Amino acid sequence: MPCGTEVYLYTLTNKIGASVSVSTYGGYITSIIVPDKDGKLGEVVCGFPTFEGYLKDTCYIGATVGRYANRIAKGKITVKGVEYTLPVNNGPNCLHGGVGYSFRVFDAETTANNKLALSLISPDGDQGFPGTLKLKVIFSWNEACELTMQFIASSDKDTVANFTNHAYFNLKGEGSAMDHELYLNCDKFLPMDECSTPLGEMLSVKGTPMDFTTPKPIGKEIDNFDFVQLKYGKGYDHCFVGNKKEYGELSLLGRATEKTTGRTLEVLSTLPGVQLYSANWLNSEEPGHFGKRYEEREAFCLEAQYFPDSPNQSGFNNVILKAGQQYDQTIIFKFS
Repeated sequence: MPCGTEVYLYTLTNKIGASVSVSTYGGYITSIIVPDKDGKLGEVVCGFPTFEGYLKDTCYIGATVGRYANRIAKGKITVKGVEYTLPVNNGPNCLHGGVGYSFRVFDAETTANNKLALSLISPDGDQGFPGTLKLKVIFSWNEACELTMQFIASSDKDTVANFTNHAYFNLKGEGSAMDHELYLNCDKFLPMDECSTPLGEMLSVKGTPMDFTTPKPIGKEIDNFDFVQLKYGKGYDHCFVGNKKEYGELSLLGRATEKTTGRTLEVLSTLPGVQLYSANWLNSEEPGHFGKRYEEREAFCLEAQYFPDSPNQSGFNNVILKAGQQYDQTIIFKFS
């Protein structure tokens, strides 16, 4: 780091040579290498070959985000009757916790069974959030090419908590990702205003470009700006409501397939929602894995999470993490 703090890169590898690399800076997933239909190993996430790329990154390319992933309207939350002011860094919104955990250096611990635990302590008042929060993210990689991320957190005061990983996927490695076929196990989505702030409603996807309940290319209807939701986001940047039987159930949120390589990604989680982001604003100062700077729509994100702006929306899930209680949620990226 510019301040002299050392940063480490850890790589978890299985018996076929498929691997995941994670940085202690920002909890970034810097690389995921998995086989295609012919067994050829290849890169499937955006990332940088040098640390400088991450220091200059403004798009959270593979980052662990928190204390609150996604947007909080007007940078205001109320906890136990007290209003707290957060940084506003995305129009009128606080995005991904302000100068959040994506910009911090985590402590690391490894185990013999292909697990990496990253941890940090976020002090009371950090970016305006109440409570000293302790976070541990456990990454595990198995022989079936499943990356499991378990997010465990606790606080000494009531606070809000919502963590995810912001990996950008392209299952063929490079080029436009809008030809990937996507299925979302989501019958509803959260409409937003022109500032990308949720309106507090849950609308049916049926009969709209938001309907991925039958698989279709991500880009098939992405430029239908007559549908105002796509106009607001310059494409997809919306949270979808998972079809879950019960709260906290580990279930499939989405599945993406790339036909030329035969690769498939499934995203499963205990969390209730998934943000589909079609990388409408993706850009990078530094060249990525394939020697070129990243440009818009050359990837997609499926970010499992609590709903954005939940602290201010009475109809959304309760995201208050009470003092002494434990936050424990899981996200799985499953490749085949």
